Amino acid sequence: MAELPTSTLYSSQDSWRDLRAIRNEEQKEFINGLDFKSFLWESKTEEFLDNFTYWVMGSQLNDFSKLDELFPHRAITCGSIQAFDHWYLKHGMPIASHGDFMYHVGANKHTPPPTEDIQARVLSMPFTAYGSLHKHYFEWMRQDIPTLLDFCHAPTSKGLTLNDYDCVEEVVFSVSKAFWGGEWLRVGVRYSRENWDDGIDIANHVDMVPRLGIGVANELIQKYEFDYPWNTYGETYEQVCNELNLVWTDNIMFALGGEEYDEYKRAGYNRICLSEEIGKRWNGSTSS
Repeated sequence: MAELPTSTLYSSQDSWRDLRAIRNEEQKEFINGLDFKSFLWESKTEEFLDNFTYWVMGSQLNDFSKLDELFPHRAITCGSIQAFDHWYLKHGMPIASHGDFMYHVGANKHTPPPTEDIQARVLSMPFTAYGSLHKHYFEWMRQDIPTLLDFCHAPTSKGLTLNDYDCVEEVVFSVSKAFWGGEWLRVGVRYSRENWDDGIDIANHVDMVPRLGIGVANELIQKYEFDYPWNTYGETYEQVCNELNLVWTDNIMFALGGEEYDEYKRAGYNRICLSEEIGKRWNGSTSS
C-alpha cells in the first residue's frame, strides 16, 4: 500500500473520520457575542421559519427555488433526527442505502423490517458515502415508495436540485453542518406536502421548540449565506485535495481517496473528512 501524503498536514489523521462542520473562529466569536437571554424569553419560531426558508431558497450553488411551493408545511425539529424518528413511527424501519447516515440503522435496531406493502425510504442529499447524488437517485424517484430526502449536508454542498417527484413526502434541513458549533444547537426544519398533525406539528403549535438554538441559528443564517462554505473555503479545499491526492466531491467537508486510504473505507468508498484540515488552514490564513 502506498504511503499517505502527510507532510503538509495541519491536523491529525484521526480527524479524517470525523464528519463535522468546518472550524471557523469568526463564527465562534460571533456566537459568543450574542445576547442569549433574549432568545429564551421571546419566541422567534415564525421569524426563524421565514428566514430559514429564504436562506435555503437563496442558494446560488443549488436550486431550491420550488421549496415553499412543493412543501408548504414547515416545522422546526430538534435537529434532523427528530424528523427521522417521526418518519420511522409513520412507516416503520425505512429503506436506507448502505453508507447512508448511520443513525437510521442504530435507531431501528429493534424495529421490525418493512413488509412488501408497507415500506418507505430515506436518502441523504448528496449521498453521504461519496458526496454526490446516489447512483440510483433518478431510478428511485420514479418508484411509488414514500421518500424523505435528507438535505442536512446541503449547506456544504453544491449542484443539488429539488424536483417535484410524487414519491417525496418530506425534505429536511438543519444547521448542524453549516456552522461551527451548529450541531449543538439542535435545530432543523422539516418541510412536508401537508400538515401531518404529528408530534412535531403539535410541539411547534404549542411552541415546545429549542428557543436558545433557534435564536442563535436565526442570527447565523442572517449573517452567513447558504453557500458560505463553498464560497469561503473552496480554494482551501482544492489545495488540500491536490496535496493529499484526493478526488473532489460535491460536499466540501470530505473527498475520496485511492488505495492508500483503504483504512478509511466506508461502504466501499475511502471517505476522508477534511473539516479540521480546512478549518485550521483557513483560520490560520485569516488570523491577524
